[in-house]
Amino acid sequence: MLAEHELFLFAGVFFLIGAIDELLVDGIYGWLCLSGRLRRPRVDRGMLRRSELAGLAAMFVPAWQEAAVIGPTIGHALRAWPQRALRIYVGVYRNDPATLEAVMRASGGDPRVRVVINDRGIM
Repeated sequence: MLAEHELFLFAGVFFLIGAIDELLVDGIYGWLCLSGRLRRPRVDRGMLRRSELAGLAAMFVPAWQEAAVIGPTIGHALRAWPQRALRIYVGVYRNDPATLEAVMRASGGDPRVRVVINDRGIM
């Protein structure tokens, strides 16, 4: 019982030290922002959309019974990242034809979307 009490006390002290550390860092950041001493560069979103990716980028989307939402998800990803170096791998199950159909419709034949059909179905 005494050992358990000591371990809880030990853990509590270290959680408290961690919380104080986090609050201190957040407080310093807030003070630097409010005092104008922190310079944050502005990012031009239009420039980011027009520039190519530094290398290949892959996005993996597992989907099971997601027919209602997978289309907007893929459509948004294709619009948000128009670069050719993006690959979207969408995993579907063979016994989920509604999701597979929604993925095929949403991709619209875009070569950046790759459909991966799992040969095992989910019960």
